[in-house]
Amino acid sequence: MKAVGGDHGLNPEFVEHSFVTSAPEAVSTAGDQADQQAATEGAEVVEPTEGAEVDEEAQQKEVDAALERAAAAAAAARRGRAAAGDRPPEPWMENPAADSGIPGLVAPSGSDKYHVLVTMNGGIYVTWQSRVCYYWYKRMKALYPDSAMGGFTRIIHGGVADEYMEEIPSVVVDPMPEDIAKLAQGYVVLERPLAFQQWVRRYAAQIPEPYILMSEPDHVFVLPPPLWATPTRPAAFAFFYIEPTRFASIINKFNPKNVPIDQFEPIGNSPVMIHKDQFASIVDLWVNTSLAIKADHEADKEFGWVQEMYAYSIASATADGGPIRYDLHKELMIQPPWDDRLSFEDGTHIYIIHFTYGNDFSEKGAFTPGKIGAWHFDKRDYMAYYPPSDFPQPPKGCNNTAVRRLISSIGEAARSLPDWDSKTAKVEVTDA
Repeated sequence: MKAVGGDHGLNPEFVEHSFVTSAPEAVSTAGDQADQQAATEGAEVVEPTEGAEVDEEAQQKEVDAALERAAAAAAAARRGRAAAGDRPPEPWMENPAADSGIPGLVAPSGSDKYHVLVTMNGGIYVTWQSRVCYYWYKRMKALYPDSAMGGFTRIIHGGVADEYMEEIPSVVVDPMPEDIAKLAQGYVVLERPLAFQQWVRRYAAQIPEPYILMSEPDHVFVLPPPLWATPTRPAAFAFFYIEPTRFASIINKFNPKNVPIDQFEPIGNSPVMIHKDQFASIVDLWVNTSLAIKADHEADKEFGWVQEMYAYSIASATADGGPIRYDLHKELMIQPPWDDRLSFEDGTHIYIIHFTYGNDFSEKGAFTPGKIGAWHFDKRDYMAYYPPSDFPQPPKGCNNTAVRRLISSIGEAARSLPDWDSKTAKVEVTDA
């Protein structure tokens, strides 16, 4: 599994919210083409037809059919477990021992800790994701009590508390003001820097940890990350689609100090580990840069859905006393299905699964990028209701352990959390 950089031709608008089932064929953050082929072990990868027009109605029918198959398989799995009386072991869910020597599982004695922060609105879509995220945060804390993981706070920027305030440590901040909402024109990600700005002003002084880890609802912790940050040098994950050099002329519109373009990091604000005082020093600039980019027609168009990520990179580079440089850790996060394993070739373990892409495999387990597979999982299918607690694993021919870990992780959380199943019903399948 290799970290891959360069121009992959990904339209930033499709990174997070377009209805696509997978990233473009060439995209990979920690798995190249050979790795993707190896993941299927002899099962031919089913490629989409080039140049074919997208029939949205037909595509939706394929998604609905995939959801029905998943529901039927979940019902069959429930019947099978009832007969067997137990769940079969899942090797991809094994957790290493705390004394295994993997960085992060045991922090040096007396070292500092970091506080995990997740922002979200009040919608069902991010609510179920945040519950899964917090469940796995707690599991990591329980499994590795001597790690650098400290507390956890969910920042709700819808202005209204939800029903999970007791389940998940949470604070409520104000939604974006009317004038900014008018500027945003539906770009809801502008809520994120505004939410963090309010958290810094109201709550940062209340947490005991000197560092924060900015995370997201669709992050599943596989292991607790080490504390890589120092008071003056944060740590982050590098995204292949954040390309400051490619957009140097646009970035220089927001670069009054003429900072060299090679000082701009290929990052967003998440996942980022940073000292809270250093973060406080750039959060206002991050907000202002985000607003300036949105107001600039060229920047708004070219940066698209990830413009807030570019704003964070720009704010870090142009900050007073900056540029702030980051230690970049490819092992901090993977993004299946393009990343297919839980460790790299050199044995380095990963820490977070980011489930932003759709996952599609044929009946024989072949990866079908760009095509709805016989087996299909995409978080965007669950915007109005929760995914089933017994969502089935991919077919036997699929050897993508990152996808398998993701599905098992969501399932374990779903079966452990109260009232989950009452929020899942869309496809009705009987157990008869």
